Amino acid sequence: MQEEAIVQLDADVKQILAVLSANAGQIVPLREKLTALGDELGTLPSVEEKLKKFSLAEGEVASEVDQAHALKALRDRERRVVDDASEIL
Repeated sequence: MQEEAIVQLDADVKQILAVLSANAGQIVPLREKLTALGDELGTLPSVEEKLKKFSLAEGEVASEVDQAHALKALRDRERRVVDDASEIL
Protein backbone atom coordinates (compact mmCIF):
# COMPACT_ATOMS: atom_id res chain seq x y z
CA MET A 1 0.00 0.00 0.00
CA GLN A 2 2.75 2.44 1.00
CA GLU A 3 4.80 1.36 -1.98
CA GLU A 4 1.96 2.25 -4.36
CA ALA A 5 1.63 5.67 -2.74
CA ILE A 6 5.36 6.27 -3.13
CA VAL A 7 5.25 5.21 -6.77
CA GLN A 8 2.29 7.54 -7.39
CA LEU A 9 4.06 10.43 -5.64
CA ASP A 10 7.19 9.76 -7.70
CA ALA A 11 5.10 9.85 -10.90
CA ASP A 12 3.43 13.11 -9.75
CA VAL A 13 6.83 14.69 -9.04
CA LYS A 14 8.11 13.68 -12.50
CA GLN A 15 5.00 15.13 -14.13
CA ILE A 16 5.33 18.39 -12.20
CA LEU A 17 9.02 18.63 -13.13
CA ALA A 18 8.11 18.14 -16.79
CA VAL A 19 5.51 20.92 -16.59
CA LEU A 20 8.00 23.21 -14.86
CA SER A 21 10.60 22.47 -17.51
CA ALA A 22 8.10 23.25 -20.28
CA ASN A 23 7.19 26.52 -18.54
CA ALA A 24 10.87 27.42 -18.27
CA GLY A 25 11.22 26.76 -21.99
CA GLN A 26 8.43 29.25 -22.66
CA ILE A 27 9.70 31.82 -20.17
CA VAL A 28 13.23 32.11 -21.53
CA PRO A 29 12.25 33.44 -24.99
CA LEU A 30 9.70 35.76 -23.40
CA ARG A 31 12.35 37.19 -21.09
CA GLU A 32 14.65 37.73 -24.06
CA LYS A 33 11.86 39.50 -25.91
CA LEU A 34 11.11 41.59 -22.83
CA THR A 35 14.76 42.62 -22.63
CA ALA A 36 14.78 43.56 -26.32
CA LEU A 37 11.59 45.57 -25.92
CA GLY A 38 13.09 47.32 -22.91
CA ASP A 39 16.10 48.27 -25.02
CA GLU A 40 13.84 49.60 -27.76
CA LEU A 41 11.83 51.52 -25.21
CA GLY A 42 15.05 53.15 -24.04
CA THR A 43 15.52 54.62 -27.52
CA LEU A 44 12.02 56.08 -27.55
CA PRO A 45 12.95 59.51 -26.10
CA SER A 46 15.60 60.07 -28.77
CA VAL A 47 13.19 59.03 -31.51
CA GLU A 48 10.52 61.34 -30.13
CA GLU A 49 13.05 64.18 -30.08
CA LYS A 50 13.93 63.53 -33.72
CA LEU A 51 10.24 63.51 -34.61
CA LYS A 52 9.76 66.85 -32.90
CA LYS A 53 12.47 68.29 -35.13
CA PHE A 54 10.62 67.03 -38.18
CA SER A 55 7.22 68.19 -37.01
CA LEU A 56 5.64 70.68 -39.36
CA ALA A 57 5.24 74.16 -37.99
CA GLU A 58 2.98 75.55 -40.68
CA GLY A 59 -0.44 74.17 -41.55
CA GLU A 60 0.06 74.89 -45.25
CA VAL A 61 3.11 72.62 -45.41
CA ALA A 62 1.24 69.94 -43.48
CA SER A 63 -1.66 70.05 -45.91
CA GLU A 64 0.78 69.69 -48.83
CA VAL A 65 2.29 66.62 -47.20
CA ASP A 66 -1.19 65.20 -46.53
CA GLN A 67 -2.13 65.79 -50.15
CA ALA A 68 1.07 64.10 -51.34
CA HIS A 69 0.26 61.07 -49.16
CA ALA A 70 -3.28 60.94 -50.55
CA LEU A 71 -1.99 61.11 -54.12
CA LYS A 72 0.52 58.34 -53.45
CA ALA A 73 -2.24 56.17 -52.00
CA LEU A 74 -4.31 56.85 -55.13
CA ARG A 75 -1.39 55.84 -57.37
CA ASP A 76 -0.92 52.66 -55.36
CA ARG A 77 -4.62 51.76 -55.72
CA GLU A 78 -4.48 52.50 -59.46
CA ARG A 79 -1.40 50.30 -59.82
CA ARG A 80 -3.16 47.42 -58.02
CA VAL A 81 -6.23 47.79 -60.25
CA VAL A 82 -4.08 47.72 -63.40
CA ASP A 83 -2.19 44.67 -62.12
CA ASP A 84 -5.47 42.89 -61.29
CA ALA A 85 -6.89 43.77 -64.70
CA SER A 86 -3.74 42.46 -66.40
CA GLU A 87 -4.08 39.16 -64.57
CA ILE A 88 -7.71 38.84 -65.58
CA LEU A 89 -6.93 39.59 -69.23
